[in-house]
Amino acid sequence: SNEFGTTLLMRTDVILAINDKPIQSIDDVSEAFKLAKNSKKSVILLKIMRGLNTKMVAMKIKTNEVKND
Repeated sequence: SNEFGTTLLMRTDVILAINDKPIQSIDDVSEAFKLAKNSKKSVILLKIMRGLNTKMVAMKIKTNEVKND
């Protein structure tokens, strides 16, 4: 979290968008995470509403990419 002593997402947060894709339902959330995991990006950007404020937060994710070392 970028605020000391808080978690990245809180119980009352409303997810408005994931990687600039508007979220209307839980199915949209599932689809956005599936797309993000299959991409080569290791971070997704969430637009959330917390109380009366809207903010952007970055969340690290594990991808399905296979690393060849």
